[in-house]
Amino acid sequence: MRVTGLATGMDIDNIVSNLMKARRAPLDKLKQQKQMLEWKRDDYKQLNIKIINFRNKLFEYTKPSSFMAKKAEVTGSNTSAISVKASTSSNAAFSIKVDKLATATTVHSDGELKSASSDPITSKTKLSDLLIDNRDGNTSTPGSTATFKIGTKVNDKGEKEDVTISFDPSVETIGDFVKKINGNKDSQVTAIFDDTSKKLILTNKETGNSDIQFTPADPKQAGEELLKALKLDYSGNNYKKGENAEVQINGVKMEKPGNTFVLNGTEVTLNGVTTEALQVNVKTDTDQIMDTIKSFIKDYNELSAAIDVKLGEEKYRDFPPLTDEQRKEMKEDDIKRWEAKAKSGLLRNDAIMNGAKLIMREASITQYTIDGKSVSLSSLGIETGKWYEGGKLYLKDEEKLREAIEKDPEKVMTMFVGDDTKEHPGVLNKIYGGLKGTLDQLAEKAGTSKYSASPDAKFDESKDSVIGKSLRDYTNRVKELEKKMKDIENRYYRQFAAMEKAINKFNAQSAQLMNFGK
Repeated sequence: MRVTGLATGMDIDNIVSNLMKARRAPLDKLKQQKQMLEWKRDDYKQLNIKIINFRNKLFEYTKPSSFMAKKAEVTGSNTSAISVKASTSSNAAFSIKVDKLATATTVHSDGELKSASSDPITSKTKLSDLLIDNRDGNTSTPGSTATFKIGTKVNDKGEKEDVTISFDPSVETIGDFVKKINGNKDSQVTAIFDDTSKKLILTNKETGNSDIQFTPADPKQAGEELLKALKLDYSGNNYKKGENAEVQINGVKMEKPGNTFVLNGTEVTLNGVTTEALQVNVKTDTDQIMDTIKSFIKDYNELSAAIDVKLGEEKYRDFPPLTDEQRKEMKEDDIKRWEAKAKSGLLRNDAIMNGAKLIMREASITQYTIDGKSVSLSSLGIETGKWYEGGKLYLKDEEKLREAIEKDPEKVMTMFVGDDTKEHPGVLNKIYGGLKGTLDQLAEKAGTSKYSASPDAKFDESKDSVIGKSLRDYTNRVKELEKKMKDIENRYYRQFAAMEKAINKFNAQSAQLMNFGK
């Protein structure tokens, strides 16, 4: 802490502060230049996020489900008996009559489970406490660990292998038995214990006339003992084998192992039996395709407008970034208004953003050749606005677009998405690919992410982007200049301290002379 001006009565701090103002002008200028570059980088980041989001939407629009959308209609009596889900396959029409639904194989305990003790049977009863009625009239309880096959799966080598599960009767309960089966993701059977009837129920997960997917594995004796204790007799009336669904497709009888199957690319789910055939018609979902195109136009216009705003912003050269001293003297609202003007126009006529606009514009006005005919967005009823509207897209004629979709949906899809030959990329893919180049340029210029649309995504400092290098250079120069300013300030204080020391000495000598001779 400095104590100055005692000898002279001068406000040394104020004098030094005023002297430093002129000295700090180059430092303030450097900080302002750095701030302008940071703001410019932030503007690039905001547009970069919008471009990534737009490209992500374009990717979704190019999926077959967007431009080859189908819808299925079921007519007849009791239409709720089937559910139909159309895919992107060709249009189709067929009749279907449901004679029988598929059921799953099931087995339940043949009678109430019994305990070797007097305790009532619950889910907490140990498996080793279950009583086995042997054919010789004697009773026993399961003792050895029992292993069961509960299905099959394909291993990492692509080979089929059994899925097994083991139980230790001396430790595990009926509840553990149920939980263990149902908790195994590869299990093809489910288990239920009914506390009221004291019975266990096993049911195949899949319908159809296949055997129960719960059979003893080696050593089989232990497994068979546990089955006896659980009263699961696969040869008795308590065992009911599943049945295939029976349907008539266009009058032809056939069986299906499940109640859901695919017919000509259309997913059919059987919900109930019908007394007569239902008619199924799969056709182009014109409304959904229209919605996709409308969404594209909306997204296109939003990005185009966002870029136009930055390209056309006014540049206020008389409003540089505020210095620290200027901020101290201004109100918060005044600071906001000033900075709004200071930030304006940083991307005015920017080459990268102009390039992005050109990519979008060219893709939307290009004439494409499909099946030997020239086609453009305008031929589908989609027009571009005037030059002063920034190339905005308008759906001028909805009926024209709807008619084109209904007449030849594949041609419309090719117009937007392209074809397999890659000779015609399609409007969406052309923009998608072109804007990838824009993201590359932004990454090189500002260090922005090419993939993340998160506002929290950090700039890539691992690579030398143009702005990143400049900002590091500014940071180093600011540090050097701040050190220099501190040295100059300290020198001023030393000079004034020396002056005060000299004045104190002079004052002391004067006092001695005045007292001399008294």
